[in-house]
Amino acid sequence: MQIRMTGRKSSLLATHCFALFSALLLASGVAHGQGTRMNAYGHFKDARSQQQALSRATHPALDSLNLIGQSVFRTTNGYMTLDGLYENAPVEMRIYSPAGELRYQKQYRQMVNLQFSPSGRYIGFHDMERIQVFNTVCLNSKTVEGGNVFAVDNGFNVAAYDEATESVEWMGTRHAASEPIYKILIREGQPLFVGYKNVWQIGVQGLEAIFTAPGGRVFDAMVDSLALHVSTKVEQPCQFLFTEFSSADLRQFDKGATETYPLAHCQQAMPPMPEAKTATDELIRNPLHFYHNSYAQPIGNSYNEIQEYTQGSPYPHPGVDLLGIAQDSVYSVHSGWVKAVLTISGDFHWRVAIANDNTAGRSQGYLYAHVEKATIPYAVGDPVNLGDVIGYLVDWPVAGFTHCHFARVSDQGQTWTGNWWTLDNPLKFITNITDNMAPAFEYATTNDLFAFRQPGGAYLDPSSLTGNVRVIARFYDRINSTWHVDVDKVRYSLSPLSNPSQMLIDTLSMEFNHWSDSYFSGPYALEIVNTLYSRDFVCYSQGNYDFRDFFHIVTNSDGNDTITSNDANQFLVTTDFPNGDYIFRVTAIDPFGMQATDSMVITFANPPVAVSVHEDAYEISVYPNPSGDGRFNVRSERPLRYEVVDVLGKTVLTGKLSGNEAVLDLAAASAGIYWLRATDGKRTFDRKLVLEAR
Repeated sequence: MQIRMTGRKSSLLATHCFALFSALLLASGVAHGQGTRMNAYGHFKDARSQQQALSRATHPALDSLNLIGQSVFRTTNGYMTLDGLYENAPVEMRIYSPAGELRYQKQYRQMVNLQFSPSGRYIGFHDMERIQVFNTVCLNSKTVEGGNVFAVDNGFNVAAYDEATESVEWMGTRHAASEPIYKILIREGQPLFVGYKNVWQIGVQGLEAIFTAPGGRVFDAMVDSLALHVSTKVEQPCQFLFTEFSSADLRQFDKGATETYPLAHCQQAMPPMPEAKTATDELIRNPLHFYHNSYAQPIGNSYNEIQEYTQGSPYPHPGVDLLGIAQDSVYSVHSGWVKAVLTISGDFHWRVAIANDNTAGRSQGYLYAHVEKATIPYAVGDPVNLGDVIGYLVDWPVAGFTHCHFARVSDQGQTWTGNWWTLDNPLKFITNITDNMAPAFEYATTNDLFAFRQPGGAYLDPSSLTGNVRVIARFYDRINSTWHVDVDKVRYSLSPLSNPSQMLIDTLSMEFNHWSDSYFSGPYALEIVNTLYSRDFVCYSQGNYDFRDFFHIVTNSDGNDTITSNDANQFLVTTDFPNGDYIFRVTAIDPFGMQATDSMVITFANPPVAVSVHEDAYEISVYPNPSGDGRFNVRSERPLRYEVVDVLGKTVLTGKLSGNEAVLDLAAASAGIYWLRATDGKRTFDRKLVLEAR
């Protein structure tokens, strides 16, 4: 490889404040100097992609075609649209004729790293499992095994990199790769493989390097006609140096412009960082307003809040949406290493995933989504400093909803493909967001604050509750915004109307802090939705840009923040309590400690139950039961050890039964339900004790 010096060097005055740096960088990224294709962030504008991606703003004629979908692309025989302005929901692809007639429509789980062939006839994308290749003219497709680094040629062939085998595949042949491959290009029907230090082509003996970065790494590359354009990146303590190289014959490369990109952590005073509480619950700062000591950050969606943009495909929102404006800086909240720079559905969905640890093993990290691709000064494998800009927000096409989708994630591999777990609600750990807006309750039904449903689905009158009951409460939160979002934590309690301070039940209902497998459509994500939310015709939970209704099944909980199948089997068991009037309370708490409590009076009205004879009835008997004075006569036919516990599991009395009649004295205890548990060492006998109000 020969390098010929022909370029210029561009730099920004270090004496200016960083706000001016950002403005200059943005300006240079939009309209760059003559004689270079590289922008101030080291990226190239791919002429092929630019020809195919169309904007409704700059192509108003598209509106007359009535094309459905937010992202529009020109094909060789019409148009393709993608419908998916939401996180991790299925993507709807539509193919239209030049006149706007719908020719083909199909839904895919995801469309990661959409690629066009040089002619624009074929497209390829990764659906989170395999590479899908589609012919936009003949409307046929094929599936190819491989990851999300690939390219499609004009003959419907796919070149792909396999991280597991550290090899590339082309036309049925595998070639060993001596370094990770991050991008694949097609030039004159042949693939070029872009690695960390080199650009490779297939030679007689396998892969051979046609370009080696003279310093730093290969950052980006583009083919325009026959010309290959390569940018390199050199990291310095307070800046990056991006340099362009170009070649028409792949033998001699001309060195072009060098751009200087200043790093924010050297331009701004680093704020004090709080120490992490644990390895996973580390405290962080707001990625949109990192250097503000306090900021009333508006939130558009909360963590694990129900989302349903495609009918029949609900999912828990795998992160939080921090609202901003187009071109807002997005800052790294933790130092680390870039594991992914990819899109899941066109230009609006580019994202950067940064791992805390430089390992191919499992690591915690952070996801920053909806960043404009051309402003991301990082590639996979790059280190990232705390508090540096990782890109700028893309202008979201839904009015008032430009945002950074932010999540704490966990994944493994040298590169991450998008199938990551989300860990918890990051809002709980951001230290410089302020909020003074408490959650608010809405009526669950026309007449009642809460709704009461039997396991079979029938709704009950709150003045006559019987058996096992699911209690449904409708509430929402607002965090510095008019958008309704869900809360962070829910509690419920039950008290006798005659003694409101006595807590018969006082327990955690749910906490929106669960690990979630939403990004790879795992079974746990759907279990979260079905456990936390009511979805029947009376109390129908939904979350999208038009409707936000959160009907929470607050009794679907065994009292911890982990969702399992056992939670959906929990109820308010009215038969555990004497008939009468009670106060049922629900408390909703947001991530910043703001809370609201509401309540209603309910009545338990279970019919009398005949005493049934159990096989162990001869072993132990209790009378009177219920007891009005707190004294229970207990008879057993053999010696037993016993304890009496309340409904919260607290032991209130212990002793031994000698094999005849004894008296359990609960006169000092509060009215309510208790359990007598007796054992002879081999078998255990349980009896419910009902202590009536005195």
